[in-house]
Amino acid sequence: MRMGKLIMLALLAGGGWFAYQKFLYKSPALLAYSAYSEAFRYGKCDQLKAMVEEKAAAEVEEFCATPTFMGRQMPSAAGMANDMANTPSGAMMRISRTAESETKDSGGEVTLKVVEKAGTLGPRDPALDTRPKRFTVRLRESGGSWKILEVQDPDAPPKPSEN
Repeated sequence: MRMGKLIMLALLAGGGWFAYQKFLYKSPALLAYSAYSEAFRYGKCDQLKAMVEEKAAAEVEEFCATPTFMGRQMPSAAGMANDMANTPSGAMMRISRTAESETKDSGGEVTLKVVEKAGTLGPRDPALDTRPKRFTVRLRESGGSWKILEVQDPDAPPKPSEN
């Protein structure tokens, strides 16, 4: 009888650990990417600049730059992203992020394959694209914090060449 209780306890503990790992646990790399993605969504340039290195740094600079057109300053992409995120539908939008895979090379660089899915807290917005989006993210821990090195969207159209 005592052995049966011990086996049952072990099964429950194993099942709880499995459920935690499968549904609740988020790696430090995924948490870093999630923070980066949310800062990008809200156009928080100061936070973004502190989170990036290498190729991602150039993309953040471009995102945060204030272009001029015919001598007049235009809004930055970051400012427009912030405006959109703070609309009623933007405030209701929630994005879930899950890691499909995470690998670490010998140099400490992590490659994360992430699936993002958008949804809303309220009624379904027909204008919202709820199809899952996949990203490949390169990160590394640097100076006690995670830095985003590059984010690749395999479904994004190629950037036009600057000739």
